[in-house]
Amino acid sequence: MRRVLLAFALLAVSACASGPSLQSAIGLHNQSMHVLDAVDVHWAPVYTAAMVRASAKFPDDDVAYRGALTEFDAVNEFINHARQFTQLLHLAVEQWQALNDGGDMLAEIAPCGVEALNRLGDAFVAIPTAGAGLYAMSKMLALQVERYSDGGECHQQPVAAEVRP
Repeated sequence: MRRVLLAFALLAVSACASGPSLQSAIGLHNQSMHVLDAVDVHWAPVYTAAMVRASAKFPDDDVAYRGALTEFDAVNEFINHARQFTQLLHLAVEQWQALNDGGDMLAEIAPCGVEALNRLGDAFVAIPTAGAGLYAMSKMLALQVERYSDGGECHQQPVAAEVRP
C-alpha cells in the first residue's frame, strides 16, 4: 500500500506541474482507475464482514438485515458515483483525443468528480489499516480533478448519508 501511495503521490506532483492537458487528463484517468482498484481490494472484505455480522444477528429478518447495512450501502453508493465519474472521465479523454473538444467535456464533468471523490475519501476514514491511504488517494485525486473544473459547480443530486463503517 505504501508503494502505491508513493507512486500515486509522484504521479500527482508531475501531473500538477504540467497543468491541464490531454496527457495529464489521461494520467488522471489512470490514477482514478488505480484508486478504484485499491478501493475494491480494501472495501470488499469490510462489506463482506458487515454482511456476515448482519446475517448472524438478523437471520430471519430481511428488514433489520438491510437496516444494519444502510451505512455500508451508502459507501457503496459513493463508490458507484466515483465509478460513474471514472467512466465519464474515460469518455471525456476519448473525446479530447478524437479532437472533438479541447477538454470541454472534462471541464463539465469535473465538479461532480471532485464532489464524488471527496465523499469517497471521507467515507473511508474509518476503515482500519487502509482507510488513511484510501482517504489520501481520493483527496489527492479530487485536487487534481478540480484543476479541470473551471470554477463550475456540480448539478447532480448528492447522496445524503452519514457513514461510519
